[in-house]
Amino acid sequence: MNSKLRKNSHSQKINEVLIYIQNNLGGQLSLQSLAKLACLSSFHFHRIFTACVGESLHFHIHRLRMEHAAFKLRHGKDSITDIALSIGYETSAAFSKGFKQNFGLPPSQYRNQQFDNAISQFRTPGEISLLDSVNSSIHAEIRDLSEQTLLFIRKTGYFQQVAQEAWNALMPYAYKYSLVAEQTKFIGIVRDDPELTPIEKIHYDACISICKPHKIAGEMGLQRLAGGKYACFLHEGPYHMAHEIYHKIYGVWLPSSGHYLRDRPSFSLYLTPHYNQDSDQCRTEIYIPIS
Repeated sequence: MNSKLRKNSHSQKINEVLIYIQNNLGGQLSLQSLAKLACLSSFHFHRIFTACVGESLHFHIHRLRMEHAAFKLRHGKDSITDIALSIGYETSAAFSKGFKQNFGLPPSQYRNQQFDNAISQFRTPGEISLLDSVNSSIHAEIRDLSEQTLLFIRKTGYFQQVAQEAWNALMPYAYKYSLVAEQTKFIGIVRDDPELTPIEKIHYDACISICKPHKIAGEMGLQRLAGGKYACFLHEGPYHMAHEIYHKIYGVWLPSSGHYLRDRPSFSLYLTPHYNQDSDQCRTEIYIPIS
């Protein structure tokens, strides 16, 4: 096997492992079990994983678990014990110790601090709440979606740059193998929270829905987009301005909605061609998984 084919084979296996880790943060993610999933020896898997991902397996899993916990503390209502169990800790004491080492605060204090920040963000200096005006500018449709199979390519780094790189790589491949049809959906998944994850570690998945079997090649991968209930919001304008509506969704809409977040990633459904991402005419649907 030449070096290019070997690299592509490794990329596909690591993609499968990364998706598995993301979907099973509360499971037993041992080196041996993940190496078996990748069909590699533990020794070679660890070296290949570190080379492909840029961090060791242990550090990667720990970082994702801590960032996931921080996100749930900021935006969810689960107890600290439930959050600890959901990311693989057996006790809340062990989780609290690890969380404080990572973020400098125990979970309870971190949650209270984030709540105070959210309240102050939507108040004027005169302490007049902007909640009503913000709520009036954001509207959600609750939709039930079916599970979908997605072809994707992942790029890591600064969103503005890697998103375009990902689409530039995905679309020629999709057209080459006749995977684009009238019903094809163009989806972007940012796997990390930019306020928690270092910019150079942020994962962006450029995805298209596919309806027929396809044997992947190169850097491409397959993943399943979970079905279920989602809150859908319409963003009109350049893609890079979508962070404003995310702040409103998580800071204002969600706390007053009566809904809870599910442990699935949010995603963007691009209604305007992805290559026109800086246009003021862009229309994007943002889907937030809820229960």
